[in-house]
Amino acid sequence: MISGVLLSAGKSERMGGQKVLLKLGERTVIENLLGEYLNSNLIEVVLVLGKNASAVKEFIESVFEKDNPLKKSADYKGLNPLKKSGDSKGVKLRIVINENYEKGMFSSIQAGLREIKGDAVLLGLADNPLIHRGLINFLISHFSGSDILIPTFNERRGHPVLFSKPLIEEILSSDPEHTTLRDIFNKHNDIVRLLEMQDEAVCIDMDTKEDYEQVKKLWLK
Repeated sequence: MISGVLLSAGKSERMGGQKVLLKLGERTVIENLLGEYLNSNLIEVVLVLGKNASAVKEFIESVFEKDNPLKKSADYKGLNPLKKSGDSKGVKLRIVINENYEKGMFSSIQAGLREIKGDAVLLGLADNPLIHRGLINFLISHFSGSDILIPTFNERRGHPVLFSKPLIEEILSSDPEHTTLRDIFNKHNDIVRLLEMQDEAVCIDMDTKEDYEQVKKLWLK
C-alpha cells in the first residue's frame, strides 16, 4: 500500500505570495493537485503545510464544505475527507502543519511521513503543479517495493519519488537541520532506480512569477 505525501510548507518568498492559491484554469494550484493525487491509486494523501498554513487549510476546508469538485472518486463520495472525527476510516486526505518549517524541507518530509499508514510513500512537491493522476499511477505501477524510484525527463531528475519503509524509518531518525533527502538517497545509491518519463511535468517547477506564467501556458496545451 502506497501513501502520498504532498509538501506545501515552503515560504514562497520568490513568488511573493502563496503559490498554491494561484489559479490554474478554473481552480487553484492546490485544488488541481489534490484532485489528481486523491483520484490516483494512492491509499491516502497527507498534505504538509508550513508558513501561512491556516490560510491554505481554511481554503481547502471551504472547498470541501461546498459542492466539492474533488469528489470524483467512490473512495470518498459523500464523505468529507477532512472530517475531524476520531474515526479516520475512509478519510483519504489529511492535513499536517509543520510548526518547524523554518528548519527546512527535510523537517516537512518528516512531518508527513509520521502520519502515513502505508508501507511505502510517494513524495511530491506542490512546486510541481502539473503532476497528474496518470503520471502518479504510472510511477506506482513501476515501483518494485524495495527501490528508490526517481522519475527523469531528458535525464534530469524530478518528482514525485517513491521509497519504502526502511528508508522512511531512516529519514524519521535523522537530524532535520543537517540532513537532506539527497543525502539519504546518496547513501543508498545501489537501490536508486531512474525511470525516464515522456512527461515533462516531473521536472516543471513553479517558484517565481515567471515560472507561473510559463506554467499557465503549458496548462492550456
